[in-house]
Amino acid sequence: MLKNLIKTILPSKILPLSYLTHRTINKARGEVQSGPFRGMKYIEKAYCSSICPKLTGTYEKEIQNTIKHLLMKKFDAFIDIGSAEGYYSIGFAKYGNCKQVYSFECSEEARKLQHELAEKNEIKSKLRLLGSCSCDDLRKVLKENGTNFVLCDVEGYEYALLDIEKIPELASATMIIECHHHVWDKMESALIDRFSKTHISQSFQANLNGDPNDYPFGNFYYYILPRKYKNFPILDQRAPETSWLYLTPIVNLEKNIRETPTKES
Repeated sequence: MLKNLIKTILPSKILPLSYLTHRTINKARGEVQSGPFRGMKYIEKAYCSSICPKLTGTYEKEIQNTIKHLLMKKFDAFIDIGSAEGYYSIGFAKYGNCKQVYSFECSEEARKLQHELAEKNEIKSKLRLLGSCSCDDLRKVLKENGTNFVLCDVEGYEYALLDIEKIPELASATMIIECHHHVWDKMESALIDRFSKTHISQSFQANLNGDPNDYPFGNFYYYILPRKYKNFPILDQRAPETSWLYLTPIVNLEKNIRETPTKES
């Protein structure tokens, strides 16, 4: 009751979530502030996620070092499945070494936002913006390209989609898969088992607390807020059991070993 009374009395613009959202959007001035896509032009709306961590550059900080590493690698195709408004698809088109970006997103609203984001960053020629992704759709793209990086965030559909029996080309693809354990508690372990013969796996667990020092627009009001509000502009809101699975194809590792020059004795 007291919380509702406070909300009624105080102007909405100084309530923590509203204040931090407006402050972040205004201070960022349409540009990602840090992280692997620092400097990328951005819109003022995110699809099915908070805009603030994307503008501050702290979005999915758990996998940022891996993303930075993969940005430097050469791929024929970056395949973003469940791309929303295009944070990763536009980011890889702008900063990555991939020849072509295939962006699968079933929402028409999200595709419109991604089209706008692509225009802002002048990378439309490198982007193929597509609708929903089936096993046949994914296999077609994989077969058309030699080296592939697949980023998959499909809200629990990941095990059904990434079926190596239906899509044998996945055996040589680099993958990052967001695992939605609230849909199936064995999601990650099942995927590790499925790709155990073809890939080396590494798991990253979701952080429950961000680092307030990562917020680039901190002021007195921000620093006196309770921790949950400090997290809001720097940490994307997700189920605490969420994890990311990074799969490196063994065939690529063996190729790198064979191609590494050895010193003559």
